[in-house]
Amino acid sequence: MRRIFASKDSFAPAAGVIFLLLIAVLFAVYADTSLNPSGLLHGGSSAPECSDHVDNDDDGYTDYNSDPGCSSATDASEYGNKCDNGINDDRDGLIDYPDDPGCSSIKDLNEYASPLVHCDNGVDDDKDGKMDWPADEQCENAEDKTEADDSCTDSDRGKSYKIKGAIYGINNDTKFNRTDYCTNATHLQEFFCSGMKTNQITSRCRYGCLSGGCKTSR
Repeated sequence: MRRIFASKDSFAPAAGVIFLLLIAVLFAVYADTSLNPSGLLHGGSSAPECSDHVDNDDDGYTDYNSDPGCSSATDASEYGNKCDNGINDDRDGLIDYPDDPGCSSIKDLNEYASPLVHCDNGVDDDKDGKMDWPADEQCENAEDKTEADDSCTDSDRGKSYKIKGAIYGINNDTKFNRTDYCTNATHLQEFFCSGMKTNQITSRCRYGCLSGGCKTSR
């Protein structure tokens, strides 16, 4: 049987085509990763979030030098402080700036509001065992300044100068109790409620003041 051998020259065109195809594939891969840095790079790894041209934490800022959550271009995450970490840190159902009213910016160190905003300050201000909105049902929302509704009760039902009385209740999450008293032998300090707020007046007693009330006779 006669053996037929291909000449070396017959392989030249095929090798050239394969070489060109390899060049084309390599160029396509390079072009894809250059135009899309979040794609695969050397070794099959992804670009760090702080240099991938993507707003990964949806805060309106992208990558290092723009997103405050990035400490460098090689930072693996764009998330930063508690107002920019994607976590509901204060358990109010609202996450990060600008959704959580306790965050003044994405650079804010915590999601709690001012101490004066009692429904989002991390404190059980009205001492009822429930802290902040939505846990404390007396908070209408996280921006409510008090955890308890103001209240005022007057034991002598108003300006009753002849009766020693007292007012008590809650004002701005603070319990109060104030009792009528004589400022001197002739004047009475009378406490009373104006709606849910406290009020007081100094009154001169005709027959003198004794034990928190005006005397009815000499």
